[in-house]
Amino acid sequence: MSIPPEPIIRGAQRWLQLIPTAGVQRARTLLASLREYADLSPTQYAESFDWAQRIGLLDRGRELAAPERLLEAAILGGSPAWLPDADLLVHDVTEIPDDALSAARALGVPPSGALACIRRAWGKVDTEMRRYVGERGEEEILRYLITLPGVQIDHVASWSDAYGYDIAVLGAMRECHLEVKSTTRANRLTLHLSRNEFETMKADEAWHLVAVVLDQELRLARVYAIARDWIQSCAPADTALGARWDSAKFDVPQAACTPGIPALAPFLSCEDSPLLVGRTVASSAWSLSAYPDRRLSVYLRWRAQMMQALNAIVRMVGLGELSCCAAIACCCLNRLKNLARTARASPRARRPQHLLRVLERA
Repeated sequence: MSIPPEPIIRGAQRWLQLIPTAGVQRARTLLASLREYADLSPTQYAESFDWAQRIGLLDRGRELAAPERLLEAAILGGSPAWLPDADLLVHDVTEIPDDALSAARALGVPPSGALACIRRAWGKVDTEMRRYVGERGEEEILRYLITLPGVQIDHVASWSDAYGYDIAVLGAMRECHLEVKSTTRANRLTLHLSRNEFETMKADEAWHLVAVVLDQELRLARVYAIARDWIQSCAPADTALGARWDSAKFDVPQAACTPGIPALAPFLSCEDSPLLVGRTVASSAWSLSAYPDRRLSVYLRWRAQMMQALNAIVRMVGLGELSCCAAIACCCLNRLKNLARTARASPRARRPQHLLRVLERA
């Protein structure tokens, strides 16, 4: 899915304004007969109605007719490719993606309002995704831990958050408390640590922070132990009476990561999972250090631009020219595969926007 074009956005807004008072049939008659609504065709109104119904806008009616609320709902409902990385890609109004900017113009939302909508939409997606990915990461680690002989595994986070960690590994002579943070971003390790987790770390020598990287199927791909001293050195400090930080976001560098979980060494043997031991199981085109922070932002922006260009190409070519569309799409995908090498070799190389400009001239 993607954010629909301007006519569909405008049509949906009119449906949302009319339906609560006039009903669907009366609204359809008004849209077809009144001159003030004649700038859109019956087909566009039908498409806008179907789109609004598909993403659940009609159930909320006039509540979403306000321009900024409708724009935010369109971004969430469209789930554009750039949305999960919007915190990296969209820092100010000059970096607002074209599809969001077009929808904002259709609704009369200024760029500053569009930027606020993008940030709110990203926050909702990020919060929900972090919760789901966090649960999957814990499940994946547990899937490996329960195979270890001679230890007892207690998933304390399944019934209480008060412990300050997620999993207890109990052996005859040693105990480990694992706080598990999960991500699907192979090139960027960002985690959120609560104050309770941080205070538990300071008081509990058995506490260890584990970062889990999941693949596209949400299966365990890599495991890292995060250095305790790095966390302490980067954590915020309470600087005034009456103010206290409750949660902090950490962007973890490669230097603070150790492959595997060294704290589990007494429980592991050479035959145990290479992921927990810290051995590399296969080479991968992606790694935490594959892109320095400066180039990662460039690469992600290029990726989002390429996806926008590809969507525009499909609209220009039309569904009737499938062979031409497939050839152009193949070209785009090959270019996208090469972006990693291009970003690493030359951060200032030409951006893929030129492909769209050439096609538009043609």
